[in-house]
Amino acid sequence: MSSQPDVVIVGGGVIGCSIAFHLAKRGMRPLVLERGRLGGEATTASSGIVYGHHGSDGLARLSRDSYAVLPSEIEELKELGGVDAELIKCGRLDVALTDAEASLLRGEVGPHAEQGLAAEWLDSEQARELEPALSESILGGLHVPDVSAVNNQRLSDAYAAAATRLGARVRLGVDIVGLTRSGAQVTGVRLHEGDIQAGHVVIAAGAWSRVLGESIGVSIPVRPVRGQNLNLLPAAGSVRTNVTNDECVIVPRADGSLVVGVTVEDSGFDSRVTAEGVREILDRVVRLVPALGEASFTWAIAGLRPASADDLPIIGAVSGLDGLSIAAGHYRSGIVLSPITGSLIAGQIAGEPSEYLSIFGPDRFQSS
Repeated sequence: MSSQPDVVIVGGGVIGCSIAFHLAKRGMRPLVLERGRLGGEATTASSGIVYGHHGSDGLARLSRDSYAVLPSEIEELKELGGVDAELIKCGRLDVALTDAEASLLRGEVGPHAEQGLAAEWLDSEQARELEPALSESILGGLHVPDVSAVNNQRLSDAYAAAATRLGARVRLGVDIVGLTRSGAQVTGVRLHEGDIQAGHVVIAAGAWSRVLGESIGVSIPVRPVRGQNLNLLPAAGSVRTNVTNDECVIVPRADGSLVVGVTVEDSGFDSRVTAEGVREILDRVVRLVPALGEASFTWAIAGLRPASADDLPIIGAVSGLDGLSIAAGHYRSGIVLSPITGSLIAGQIAGEPSEYLSIFGPDRFQSS
């Protein structure tokens, strides 16, 4: 059998690894190239919270369709590759600290119901019955029960392990110079040690996708947005629900720890954890749950999320150029959108149309 891959995927985050899995399920031979470690940037920067957004726009529908298949996909990954991404059903409580916030959250009950999503307003007493450790300053909250959390740092590994079991290959520590093309055909990937030829290339390199596109004259309008988050182990008990407001998220994990954060920083390609970022997160977390001031500090991490020019994902092929697909710009929704993105790109390469490929395709950025 030829060692040449059918598809080269540039980027080993959760999106690239999901694409490899879905291609391998179709009998193709994908190769994932990653310069660092799997899930090392945007995937790491995620809090791991996953749910279907309410609303009628394309992104909301895309997230609901993806969230609907996520539990069964994670089980399939575990069975095939032996890696458990630790999906738990935790619900979400959006809490209000001011009367204005309370008014806005009460108004969200109806829109959720219109999309068939359960949601209810809890007053301050009911909110603390659900989560006793909440601050006395909480005025109430919007409770959405159909929300889950996943160990985002294991999800890329789960996709990669299952894809490898199905015949995919993964190469780490690869320094990618750019792509190669011949006229209107993308032909492969250029490395320092030589070229890798492939019938199709997928750019799934997160915030670095723009640079790869430029190597063959393709504009991919994404920018890096740093996110920092922390892991805390409560001294007694824990928070069982995803607690959030405009400033902070608290996400329970299966091991009893909490992921808390996350920052949103236009810091270029600077992916450092900063003292200011850690201080900001801890101040906000303790404001919502004072007892977490006594929690053990386990780790701090940062990564660069890829935000597109319109803050929507870029999924699909570039018109007028054969052999190239793009899966980038997922910003803060990469985890929940990983199943459907992998399926859409695999389907597109196999010649299957989708309404979503029209909505989120890269051609929307082309000048009219």
